[in-house]
Amino acid sequence: MSSAPSRKKSGLRGYYLKFDLTKQSVAAIADLQDIVRATGAIRTCMVVRTHGAWNRVDKLPGTHLEDPQWKLIKIPSIDGTELWIVPTSKQSEVELKIGFDKPSTPLLSIAAKVVLSMAYRDPVFRNEIQFEWRDHIICTSLTGATLLSPTGDWSLEQLENLKDLGNFAFED
Repeated sequence: MSSAPSRKKSGLRGYYLKFDLTKQSVAAIADLQDIVRATGAIRTCMVVRTHGAWNRVDKLPGTHLEDPQWKLIKIPSIDGTELWIVPTSKQSEVELKIGFDKPSTPLLSIAAKVVLSMAYRDPVFRNEIQFEWRDHIICTSLTGATLLSPTGDWSLEQLENLKDLGNFAFED
């Protein structure tokens, strides 16, 4: 039995944010670059679950990387096709949450160590960031606080801003 608190017990809501890959990161993986071109994707991003409760900078809660492999999936949007990189174990959950009837066939498998080695754009400040492991949790190398809200939850204004920027995927 897991000792991790459940969402209901802790009261923490999870927010799934989109971290866009930099052009250099897309170009570094030939298969990924080919898929981006073939699909005409308007963005390629990693979807990361965050929440606001934190009290230690060295243990910022982000998303657990339980999977050695992540999957690239195609997501239709109003503006065009998006490509999302999600943990293998979360693919079905993510696709069902955004309205798919059933999980799709992934376009590509990417090793977790490769996913973590790529450079991304912070969804709030748009600066380039890298992720790193800290006790099986993803943190940003520059400012983990940009992943989170220091008040313990995202404000409505912050969430609306993320939605306006196209960087908010969904809430659980």
